[in-house]
Amino acid sequence: MVPIFHNTNGTFFLDNTRNHYKCSAEGGWHDFFGWDDQLIPWTQAKEDQEPDAPCVRLDIEAVNRVVFEELKLSWDELDFIGIKKAWMYQPWVQEAINKRLNKLADVTQPTIGFHVRGGDKLAEDKMLNRQTTEVQDLVNKFVQTWPDVKGGTCVMMGDDHSRIAAASKLAAKQIGCKVFKGSPYYRKEGHLQDHFNQQSYEDRCSGTVQVLIDMELLAHTDYFVGSYNSRWPRVVQYLRYVLRGKERDTSVDASAYGLDMFTNIKRIFQQGL
Repeated sequence: MVPIFHNTNGTFFLDNTRNHYKCSAEGGWHDFFGWDDQLIPWTQAKEDQEPDAPCVRLDIEAVNRVVFEELKLSWDELDFIGIKKAWMYQPWVQEAINKRLNKLADVTQPTIGFHVRGGDKLAEDKMLNRQTTEVQDLVNKFVQTWPDVKGGTCVMMGDDHSRIAAASKLAAKQIGCKVFKGSPYYRKEGHLQDHFNQQSYEDRCSGTVQVLIDMELLAHTDYFVGSYNSRWPRVVQYLRYVLRGKERDTSVDASAYGLDMFTNIKRIFQQGL
């Protein structure tokens, strides 16, 4: 929504009240991101202060129509712009991220990031009749893509404890890397959105910060492998390219569908030869 409606000769409010990722009932995106110079969190009082200005309300379906039908854009294009404009952390969040990045800076190079997903993504795969990306797929994708890269440190981030343990063991065997893990997810079985939504604001707040820390750790690694069946690794890809100066050929999709930017570009050129 930021790249579509920002700088439109009006005030862009964003209502965060339906966002489960927040630190209080009135919280939302602005709990974690500093955006005061661009966007204003909505309240009825703020809207009432501009009685002569027409207020246009758009839900996600209306935004989809603008994106896909009227502007003929893809989410990738808008996400790249949105990351550039709105991905600015609040100081306390940046401080928490920096503490973990300092630890990452001390590990053996190169750094190889893996996002290991379990939880409700496995049920979603079955529902959509989609091939699940297994632990073996993640490690095999790295070995196939960068066969000459050995040793270093494998940075394991994800939600499912058993799958992370399996990925760590397999990566150490096939790549010869040491393992650097994120903080264990609070549910051993992995992320379940309904369960997360029912937590206290304090737990949701700390959990969201941990997600942002994990994303930044993976955005800073030399190489990154994830399953782009999940939205999460796609955001890491955007962070790597847009904010962290990583090359396109350092981030790949381990799913059966080859959805990362680099693979798509290679496919276009190979088909054209």
